[in-house]
Amino acid sequence: MITSLSVLLLNDVLFKKDADNNYKLNTKNEFIHGDINEILDRISENVTEYYKVLSQRNPFLNECEVYIDYIALKQVLIKYSRDVFGQKRLLAILKKVPNYKTHLSSMETFGIKINSFNPYIHRRAGCFIYWCCVLKPFHIKINNENLTVPKEQENIIQCFNEEISYNLVRMMLASCSILKYCTNAKCELKKLNLTDNDCYLKININDDSNFFNDFLYDVHFRALSRSSLELFMSKFCVIPHCVKGTCPLTSFDLQNKNLKFIDEFEEDVTEAKKPKEKPSLYKKANQKAAKAGK
Repeated sequence: MITSLSVLLLNDVLFKKDADNNYKLNTKNEFIHGDINEILDRISENVTEYYKVLSQRNPFLNECEVYIDYIALKQVLIKYSRDVFGQKRLLAILKKVPNYKTHLSSMETFGIKINSFNPYIHRRAGCFIYWCCVLKPFHIKINNENLTVPKEQENIIQCFNEEISYNLVRMMLASCSILKYCTNAKCELKKLNLTDNDCYLKININDDSNFFNDFLYDVHFRALSRSSLELFMSKFCVIPHCVKGTCPLTSFDLQNKNLKFIDEFEEDVTEAKKPKEKPSLYKKANQKAAKAGK
């Protein structure tokens, strides 16, 4: 059961997994599909709720309705998950079936566009918005032919797909709790009995309305590439947020602790697992010179 949109960022929900978070394979050594309709329904619910909020701020939208192209939205999820989790899928299948080269018909489930087994959160967010912008699953249906849209609000109609896509990412991040991963002993806010819902990730592009409108315009009209969107969704835009006050964590803290891309079911990368750094030739030369001087 999908309880939070954050699973789209943190886990590959298109294929079934066992209790240890390993992919399940059928008798033909193929991935077993999960219930994509459940994900589509969850997204639809969130889009509908956000449209109600948008309509309250922009009354003319009450004479319109949101239309979701579910075929396009399904393709968004398929292509997004392929790019983000493709390498992880390939590694999983090669561990279980080394001679998988005989199953070339299923190679479309693997992706190498994002060259990482565990991409940062901002890269995942950028990839999701990219495919939403390419396939455009979200639209506005105008019921009143005589509707007059205020000029200063025309961008809502033009960039509706992009605004919905951005706010879906915002909802996904808001459901990514970071409290259980935070080890900052200096955080005074922890004394206030924080809950998981109090500390989460936030995207701040929409904090400045002018910058946000420029962002929507660029995404809609300039056909930004996947890498360009990753820059927009950089570590300076995806930040920790606490409802009780200013979070002492920085974006660099999140990166160092792997909080920006950690999978809830995976182990953290600790210092003990990192390979020891080899001394450089320059350092070796200085050591020799020091010994010679003694």
